[in-house]
Amino acid sequence: DSDAGRAMAKWEAKFKSKRGSHHQTVWFVQVAALTFKDGLVDELEEYWHTKCGDDVGSSELPHKGDQVAWNQESERDFQAWVQQSLLSSPLSERGFGDLLRKVAAAIGAIRARLVRKGDGQTWKRLMTRGRLLREVHQMVPVIAKVLEWVNEREAMDGAEPFTVVDLASGPGHLSIILSELLGESRAVVRFVLVDSAFPQLNMEPQSHHINPGHLKLPGMWRKELTHRRYDLKSSSGHRQLAEHVLARARGPVVLIGINLCGMLSLRAAQLFNDHPVCTRLALKPCCLPPIQMAKKQCVWRLGSHLIPACEVCVPGKFVKGQWIGASEIEQREKFSAWCSHLQA
Repeated sequence: DSDAGRAMAKWEAKFKSKRGSHHQTVWFVQVAALTFKDGLVDELEEYWHTKCGDDVGSSELPHKGDQVAWNQESERDFQAWVQQSLLSSPLSERGFGDLLRKVAAAIGAIRARLVRKGDGQTWKRLMTRGRLLREVHQMVPVIAKVLEWVNEREAMDGAEPFTVVDLASGPGHLSIILSELLGESRAVVRFVLVDSAFPQLNMEPQSHHINPGHLKLPGMWRKELTHRRYDLKSSSGHRQLAEHVLARARGPVVLIGINLCGMLSLRAAQLFNDHPVCTRLALKPCCLPPIQMAKKQCVWRLGSHLIPACEVCVPGKFVKGQWIGASEIEQREKFSAWCSHLQA
């Protein structure tokens, strides 16, 4: 900002660190706000820095993003920081650049409302260890697909609005961002966040629960956000979801889910197949089913399609941060097979 004499700066370094007999890639990232005077740096305010021992790309986001200065004057710098962080993602080169800018603006708008409310605690819970921004890189393709479906729905005269069900939602980052982006749309009536870690409705959350308090803030969210505690891995959880959410939806249901581990992805696909009211599914699987399933020669049924566990499971585990097991090539092949089976 040449008028204010301020700029955001980001430094990155990558090096190898030896731990025992293994070499580990380490990334060091620092972001700071610079204030200039007479063409020289007059002040440097560190926003965050992080050192990560995983072999991650430059899009890895900070563990201390929740410590960005908490005041109205920081809003412009914060927005620049978010946009810079998101646009460093490889997704910006794959046709998602405009959407990443919209998501950055949505995050800025959410933070600004919390600033006006003086609610720093909620922001810190959403941003804890940089999780909100890290997950954006996982959720953007799903967001793009949901926006496409909503645009199609809006073009249909008299169409009933979607109910969006967010499977294994965690605290609800995906639904929160979507609700902000879809604030003016009449094609979505509400979001239902489903996770087994939520407390039961009308029960006080305990320390082991995801606290849903942020979903209930009056006047905070642009769409209704509600939560349900169902175990998606159990048949009873499916029945409860069908009875209390799917059967009561005003119109068609959109199922969404990111980072669904192992069998959760299969359960999401089965849920979609079993209930005609579910007309859309946007799913991003995470890890593969455990190798024990292949050893037991499990075969799963998805409609009329069969999925042999031996085709989608790989041996291996992490030992002190180091993967010991199947090669990256084999993992990619099995993950591709897993995704193909889920779409069959």
